[in-house]
Parts: sequence; C-alpha cells; structure tokens
Amino acid sequence: METNNEQTNFQKCSRCEKIKSTDEFRMKSNKSLSKMCLTCLETKKRIRNRNDPVEITIEKWLRSSKKEDKMYNLYNEEKFVTKEYLKQLIEDCGVDCFYCMREVQYDCAQVDEAKLSKIDQDLGYNIDNITITCHSCNIKHFNPPQLRNMQYTKKH
Repeated sequence: METNNEQTNFQKCSRCEKIKSTDEFRMKSNKSLSKMCLTCLETKKRIRNRNDPVEITIEKWLRSSKKEDKMYNLYNEEKFVTKEYLKQLIEDCGVDCFYCMREVQYDCAQVDEAKLSKIDQDLGYNIDNITITCHSCNIKHFNPPQLRNMQYTKKH
C-alpha cells in the first residue's frame, strides 16, 4: 500500500489575513505566489474597476479600520461598522465634516478627502463611535491610546 506524502502548503493573505492553501493564490510569472489570495485579488480588481468614488472610499475605510482596530486590540466583530451603515452615514452626513463643517470629497486624490474618524479613540471603529471628517480634523483628533501618555522631547 502506497501513501501519499504530499504536503499542503499554506500562506497568509496580506489583505484578508486568512491562512489559506497555496492553491488559493495566483502563481506569478516569476514562479512566486501572489501576496493576496484569489478572492481578494478579484475583489480588488472589481473595486478598481468601479467609477464610484464613494464605493471605493467605503471599501478602503472598511479595510484600514479593521486593520487599525486589530493592531490596537480594539476590534469588536459584533460592533464593527458595516458597508450598509457607512452608506447610510454618508447619506445622513452629506458632504460636511462633523467637526468644522467644511465640505469633504469622496475622491482619494483630493486634499479635502473624507475620512472615517473615531469619536472616542479608546474604542474601535464601532457603529456608535464613528463620524465623517475632513483630513485636517481627522489628524487633529487622532491620538491612539498607546501614545496618550508619551512625552515628546526635542533633541538637540
């Protein structure tokens, strides 16, 4: 009786962060595997092909917010924002920054690009803790918990 000793290899997708069989990754021309799984590559392709800047912005917000929440151990799957909630928030807020009321744009190439901001930095990007701001106000209100008590000293 002959046994099959083939070993299945696994790799972590750089986008969805799931560990998947290497069969689920594209083989590049240089014989290396893509960093993203086939599912994420297809999603990225669909997003890139869309012309709606709001849809593109929402997808970007969801990815970056989840990554940041996980990095600071603030991610709560039950409370985390959803695509549907973000669409409704955009509809409700319109094009004005929550803090300064300046008009924001949903085009990534703009200086006054709309940003998803947390109201309370000690919490994650949860449905009851987010708003839409301009880039300037987003930076002014960003202060991750790990940096709150740091002392900044000028080096000579």
